Order: sequence, then C-alpha cells, then structure tokens
Amino acid sequence: MDQNTKIRDLPGYRSIPKIIRHYLMREYGENGTLAELCARPWFAEGRMGGIGGLAHVEKYWRWIQEDLHLQFKLVPDFSPALSMKLSDIEFSVRVSKLLLAEFGAEGTIKELTQKTYGELRRGPGFGPAAISEIEYHLAKLGLHLGTEV
Repeated sequence: MDQNTKIRDLPGYRSIPKIIRHYLMREYGENGTLAELCARPWFAEGRMGGIGGLAHVEKYWRWIQEDLHLQFKLVPDFSPALSMKLSDIEFSVRVSKLLLAEFGAEGTIKELTQKTYGELRRGPGFGPAAISEIEYHLAKLGLHLGTEV
C-alpha cells in the first residue's frame, strides 16, 4: 500500500458502512488517494455530521487505525481546541463524571488527547461506549486519542 493507492482500493474499504463510503467518494472523488486522506483527513475536520450516528463513526475510525494502521498525530500545539476544558464539551453525564474523576475539574482536551484508547479502557468505567462518545466529540474538534503534542 503506497501513497498513490486509491481510497476505494484500500484494505477493508468494503467493510466500512456504505454511507461512509459514499461520503468518502463525495469528499475525495472517485480517484481520491491515500495521500489525500492523510493530508486532509475528512473525519478529523469536524465534518462527521449526518452519517448515521456513533456506530458508523466508530467503524470508520477503527478502519483508519486498525486496518490501515494510520495515526494522525500531527496536531499543532497552538490548536485552540487543545486548551479547552473538558467541562466545555457536552459529554453525557456519565462520561463527564468519568472524565472529572480521571482528569479533575481543570482537565483539558490536550490531556485527554494524549491518552490512548487502551489507556482509557484500563480506567474504571471507561467501556467501549464511553470511549466511542469521547472519540466522537474529539473528532468534531479535529482531534483524536493518542495525539502527541
């Protein structure tokens, strides 16, 4: 798999939901390449609205990370979202309480993004649903878990 591989020819492409494939084709075109996906990751620009809920977002994110082994870690330290407090994001009550216990009242998005999926999963109460919600809200900000800043 090289940078010129078309998105539709990437491993596991057919396994992601059809609505996500539709959005990828609309965003990158019929000849969109892996290089374009890496340079301008659609999911990391907060444009995930209207794709059918967290389950679709989670399947797409797992495809990006696990099947394609892509890690988008280059997030500028000056990103305004990184300095936001976790309490500024509209997480569910359950996830808000988990984050408060883990990071305290002054916890920031930057601290959260530096945690990996596995690190959060090992924490008490952080199950797949809670982490999916966190990943969803981070994606809306153009961020993700496991970011090195």
